[in-house]
Amino acid sequence: MENEYSESIGTPFIVALLLFVLLGILLAFVGFDNYIYPIIILLLVSLIRLRVSINTNELRYSVFPFVRKKVPLSEIQSFEIKSLNAMGDFLGWGIRYSPQLGWAYIFFTKDALYLTKTSGKKLVLSIRNKDQFYSVLETTKTD
Repeated sequence: MENEYSESIGTPFIVALLLFVLLGILLAFVGFDNYIYPIIILLLVSLIRLRVSINTNELRYSVFPFVRKKVPLSEIQSFEIKSLNAMGDFLGWGIRYSPQLGWAYIFFTKDALYLTKTSGKKLVLSIRNKDQFYSVLETTKTD
């Protein structure tokens, strides 16, 4: 069994395009005729990606270009992979904070990794392949 896993989740192009169109309509409605800003926003939104990787020593996650962090596996007290309710639990997608669930990095997936650290802090990360991620995390935590 392989003890490493990595995945990357980005903003779907259709969502970035929809934001671009809505922002363009809004700016045209208020009389703003410089369209370079919507183009810059479209590029920034389409570049944002959540990268999650795990190996035998640590869990790493980053949201380009804002966050880059790692959690040693020895600092993970418990973890659970379950269905994600982005609107219900976090009021949307992106980098979020919930008093009950801690910091969350929510992107367009159905499942998430819910972590509790030994310090008591909580963390939620969107993941795509829950079975593979769970098997690697379970294997590395028991070694």
